[in-house]
Amino acid sequence: MPQQPAPLSTPKHNYRLSLLLHCSFVVVGIVNTLLGPILPTLSAQWRLTDSQAGYLFVALALGAMMSAATSGYMMARFGGIRMLVMGFTLMAASLICLSQSNWAMGVPVIFMLGASLGLINPTMNLLIAEIHYQRRAAALNLVNLAWGVGAASGPMLVVRLGRDGNLSLPLFLLAALILIFALLMTRCREVVVANPASANALAPSPSRNEWTQAYVWLTAALLFCYVGTETATGGWLSSYVQRLNPATDTHWAISQSIFWAALLLGRAIAPLALRALSERRLLLGCASISLAGVSVILVSATSTGIFIGASLAGLGMSAIFPTTLAVFTQHSGTQANKMTGALFLAGSWGAAVLPWLVGQASDYYASLRSGMAVIVGGAAGVWALQIIIHRRLAPSPQPHTPTTAQD
Repeated sequence: MPQQPAPLSTPKHNYRLSLLLHCSFVVVGIVNTLLGPILPTLSAQWRLTDSQAGYLFVALALGAMMSAATSGYMMARFGGIRMLVMGFTLMAASLICLSQSNWAMGVPVIFMLGASLGLINPTMNLLIAEIHYQRRAAALNLVNLAWGVGAASGPMLVVRLGRDGNLSLPLFLLAALILIFALLMTRCREVVVANPASANALAPSPSRNEWTQAYVWLTAALLFCYVGTETATGGWLSSYVQRLNPATDTHWAISQSIFWAALLLGRAIAPLALRALSERRLLLGCASISLAGVSVILVSATSTGIFIGASLAGLGMSAIFPTTLAVFTQHSGTQANKMTGALFLAGSWGAAVLPWLVGQASDYYASLRSGMAVIVGGAAGVWALQIIIHRRLAPSPQPHTPTTAQD
């Protein structure tokens, strides 16, 4: 017997849910980038080498990978709202356990934290894309702007609340706030709008030809390089500044806040920039600026130079992820939801590999500056892939209205 279609969500309900998603994504931004600010403290408490510290990023990314690989199936089975409730609950539990962890317990706990992020991040983005399907690029930049608010405020939050290396207070406060959002999510209904793309749930799986299309693979490679570069920059920047100027107490936190604040600013102005620029031109410009920024970080010998580089890097990276996701969903039509999980999986691989390579190179050459060169390589990969996509795929028709599946 055919299943009855779910009733359309009301605009009022969608507005309230969208507001809740934006607010909760602020806290997700803090947690998503938390490993960077707490890495110097964890390294000191657990007596880690740079190589060992790199494995913490691997654990975080592997957890995200595991859940991202199953996110499409789980979202179809449980719905986006239940996915978020499960993700928030797991995230809160992971933060509480992390506050009491040692090295042996910390690695699996960070893996659990990554798994929660793998549930939350793709679900949040897809729900926003579904609610605001008529202006996806702007909407995804705005919700990721909320994420950037959390990422920018997180380092100073850790400094202020986690004095004397005590991380229990900030971690417990974050866990409590996340549980509140989980409770609020239980009162929300699933999103069902009058959007032709909502037929995705009933569409067949992507064919072999669709998976082997150059655009899909290029986008996956792009997100591998981009997410890896952003994670490595945000994760290692504080340790890099601390070693460059060990006498300063707060420059490491300031540098990281500058990076995330610049990313925040970029996402705030991206919707305005999209009125004058096409999505692909915006992406190419952002990739060029981010490559310049991480290069400045690498060659700078002073905190001031690193602050400038962090500003450029954050500004350049700001619009790459949400705009790439928006363009991909427009290009892929009704198959977008089924393919997007694979893209998040590629990004998770990047978040595992590049930060790990930074730690390995740092130990091998006995210099964290040498490890930071890996980040420049990642940014160069993003820039090159943007050029390839722009030149080879720009002539393909890219309608701005939702498309329907074609046989």
